[in-house]
Amino acid sequence: MKQFFHVLVAVSLTVGGMTRIVADDLVMAQTAPPLQTLKGQLFAIQGEVYVLRDATGRFVRVRVDKETKKVRPLVAGEKIEAQVSQDGRALSLRPAQ
Repeated sequence: MKQFFHVLVAVSLTVGGMTRIVADDLVMAQTAPPLQTLKGQLFAIQGEVYVLRDATGRFVRVRVDKETKKVRPLVAGEKIEAQVSQDGRALSLRPAQ
């Protein structure tokens, strides 16, 4: 009887843990930040921060890291498009078309 109880507890914990993992994945999928496409002039490069000037004249700071995809190195003054997450991290940068 004691052994049956231990097996029952182990199965309950495993199923509960699996439910938790599935629920966490669902929450992550539902709360994934939307992407925003920014177009404008690359005004300045300050280390890992690129400063864009959009069509309205507003300056937008975008964080660039090793995960950011770039077609080629960009230079200040050129027009670019940036895919940016809601937290301000650039997912991709490319020259504007």
